[in-house]
Amino acid sequence: DYYPENYLNRLAHDGVNGLWIGTTFRSLLKSKFVKEFGDKQAVQVKKLNSIIKKCKKFGIGIYLFVTEPASTYDNKAFFNYPEILGARHGGIYTICPSAPLTQAYIEEATTKLFTLIPDLAGLINITSGESLSGCGSLTKLTCPRCKEKYGTLAGTLTATEKMFADAIKKVAPK
Repeated sequence: DYYPENYLNRLAHDGVNGLWIGTTFRSLLKSKFVKEFGDKQAVQVKKLNSIIKKCKKFGIGIYLFVTEPASTYDNKAFFNYPEILGARHGGIYTICPSAPLTQAYIEEATTKLFTLIPDLAGLINITSGESLSGCGSLTKLTCPRCKEKYGTLAGTLTATEKMFADAIKKVAPK
C-alpha cells in the first residue's frame, strides 16, 4: 500500500490535492486495434480505481502520467502494424498520428481509460520531451505523411494532442 491513510492525511494537510501515477496504455488498456496490448488491464484498472477512491476521501485527485502514443522503443507490438510507423530515429520508430489506425487507437484508448476509470482527475501526457512517441516528438519533422497532412512539427504535435483532448472531452468533459 503506497498510499496509507496517515500519509494521505499528511499530504492533504500540507495542501496536496493531486498525485500522478505513471503507466503505459500498452499494459493498462486492451485494444481491438493493437491486440497485444492490455494484458494487465483487469488488475491495474481495479487497483487504480481503489487508489482513486481512497485518495478522494482526502481531497486528492489522481492523474495518470504517460508518454503516448508510445514509440516502438520497449513497445515491439507496433512493428506488427507497419501502417502506423512514422519517422525512424536510430532503430526506433515514432507512431504516425496521420495514420487512420493511430487515430482510431488514440481515441479508443483514451475513451476506454476515462470510461473504466471514471473518477480519474486527468491525464498528464508528455508527448514530446520525455522520450520518442508520435512524429511530433522529434526535433525535426521527418515523416512525409505528417509533413503533408499537418505541415510543421508544431502542427503535428498539436494534432496529436487534440486527438487525446477530443476523446477525453467526449467521455469526461470536466
